[in-house]
Amino acid sequence: MKNQCNEVAVFIDGKEITITSDENPSHVKKVAAYLNGVMGNFKDTLAFKKQPKDMQNIMLQFNIVSELINLQEENEQLKAKVAQLETDIYKVKHENIMLVMKVDELENQNA
Repeated sequence: MKNQCNEVAVFIDGKEITITSDENPSHVKKVAAYLNGVMGNFKDTLAFKKQPKDMQNIMLQFNIVSELINLQEENEQLKAKVAQLETDIYKVKHENIMLVMKVDELENQNA
């Protein structure tokens, strides 16, 4: 359970910011680095540069949330695939047990 707050100094968009979080400091730095990467990618585009600051922020937020939702959907699909594979494994194990029992039965009949 997370209950200890850490203060972590990070640079976001060239500004030093102190983040207070119950996350591990390395996680906070990783998030800041990711955010800087996203911001850097956008700042390289002319269309982004032409937008007012509030619109730039909305574009950044929208794209980050869009990526999050896409990853959540992919995660759900992978969970469903894992569940199906677990079901398939159970069925194969069950079939294997039934075959072993059948072989034992046939061996006993031939003995």
